[in-house]
Amino acid sequence: MMKSPLLSVIIPIYDVEHYLRYCLDSIINQSYKELEIILVNDGSPDGCEAICLEYASKDKRIKYLKKENGGLSSARNFGLEAAQGDYISFVDSDDWLDCDIYRKGMEQLALDGYDDKTVLSFRAIEIYSDKKIIRTSTSKREEYSQDEVFQEFGKPYDWYLDDDRENRYIVSERVATTVWDKIYPKSLIYDLRFTDKVFYEDTPFALSVFLRMNKLIQIPDLGYYYRKGRVNTITGNSELVKLRLIDFVEGVESIIMKIKGSNKKRLINIYRFEIIKQAFSDILSQQSQYETLKRLYTYSKKYSLYGGGFRNSILRYMYIYCPPPIVIKLRNIKTKYLKIF
Repeated sequence: MMKSPLLSVIIPIYDVEHYLRYCLDSIINQSYKELEIILVNDGSPDGCEAICLEYASKDKRIKYLKKENGGLSSARNFGLEAAQGDYISFVDSDDWLDCDIYRKGMEQLALDGYDDKTVLSFRAIEIYSDKKIIRTSTSKREEYSQDEVFQEFGKPYDWYLDDDRENRYIVSERVATTVWDKIYPKSLIYDLRFTDKVFYEDTPFALSVFLRMNKLIQIPDLGYYYRKGRVNTITGNSELVKLRLIDFVEGVESIIMKIKGSNKKRLINIYRFEIIKQAFSDILSQQSQYETLKRLYTYSKKYSLYGGGFRNSILRYMYIYCPPPIVIKLRNIKTKYLKIF
């Protein structure tokens, strides 16, 4: 009987003392036991180190690493350098997993013969203080070729209430660039690294993986619980990162240029539109408003986003891409922030 492949789980850790035990418990109690659990302490200033050492002393599968603070991408890259598994997965240290998700995912990869160009994805739920958003791609197992992934990627979300329950939404999303809802063959990503200090650091990495893979398997099982809205995350809110948003979009464009076929132009437009999405994030959180909007205006003039000018692009995003609670809030503030243009 063939031995089950080793799955390396990389967990960057920063300022999550109140969440870390819950996260680690969900990993060490996985029904899939062939795990290498890599804890990367990214210079956390709280009591995370003591918790990590406690868990490492009790479970020999845990490898504890410590480094100076460098951010989420830096910590993930540090973990990738140390990973010895046949497969790789990522978990943010304030989130948690369903305890059967790795077993279910690896079983599906086994059915596919552990092909080294196949990536597996499972469902996730975003946990906010006032609502929950379930991301679902399918109600059954589905497979996508590389070309089909790029056809599906970036399509508008379809928001709707879950059985008319207040503050619980479903978003239909075929393909996402998040990395924590996937299992990757190590041989596929062995030389890939995350871009440091940019917004949406998952996206350049994910697009690079999509360019290499032959197939994406989507399973309907809910596996990842993503805690949203926490202030002191490892991603950070520094002005340095905020001002590199446009650099991120232009960097993604260079990756997209390698894609063959008619999807190239549409994907570039999608990522130019990420500029507008981040502007709304800043406006709603009252952060870096002037600098963000100024750079947005400059960028929109350069690219004539969606052919409708800056104001129309923002309005288009507001009414098509935002969930209902956000639309209501944006209606109340849009005049204040758009009239300057």
